[in-house]
Amino acid sequence: MRKLFVGFISLGILFSNLALAGDPDHAQHYGKKKDYSLLSDFKNGGTHHKGEAASRNLASGDTEADIEHYLNMKRRFGVDLGGWLPFGDFNNVATLSPMLGIHFTWEAIAPLGFTLSYRHATSDNKTTPGSSKLSVNQIALGTQASFPMDRFIPFVKVEGALYFNDFHQNGTSNTGDSTMLTTLGISAGLGFDFIVGREVSVGLDAMYHYPLPKNITTSSTFNLGSPFATFAFRLNF
Repeated sequence: MRKLFVGFISLGILFSNLALAGDPDHAQHYGKKKDYSLLSDFKNGGTHHKGEAASRNLASGDTEADIEHYLNMKRRFGVDLGGWLPFGDFNNVATLSPMLGIHFTWEAIAPLGFTLSYRHATSDNKTTPGSSKLSVNQIALGTQASFPMDRFIPFVKVEGALYFNDFHQNGTSNTGDSTMLTTLGISAGLGFDFIVGREVSVGLDAMYHYPLPKNITTSSTFNLGSPFATFAFRLNF
């Protein structure tokens, strides 16, 4: 069993090395062909990859090279920290609240890219704190157009979204007091990123979200498909 396990590990390392070595985009992305062998890493005291990771993420001292390196990155992850602003029926029961999110961007054909994102916000009752709570969750897929100008990268984006909106009365999820709704919608917005390192940028964005209206009934008719806006500080890497 031990030999079989070691064999699987060895095959996994072999296929990983072959895939990386045979990917020209990967080699070009980091500016040079790299040695991925475990033996080479061992001979260099385990510092070979560590040094490269540092040089990729920190400024190299060559501003133009750093900007070019960042713009050549086709796939980026990011986190969002900002606010959620309710409209419509949401505004009757909820108030401005913190919003958290994550996003992934793949620049397929410049200036267009694909985006995948998740956002979450929870708000207490606007007039009677503690009497109810509204939770909004959004999963969105869309496209983004970016227009780089040196370090400054303005963009616009449009997304189709799936919303999971949950309304709790009395701060609990007792039967009959809680209603969860799933609906579709569309989002549109704009923003900018500013390159601060070879693989890091920060920025701001603002979006308007319009879920398809759906009325539900608790003690009265309440629209859990109400529109809202979000604004966020972005960290991309």
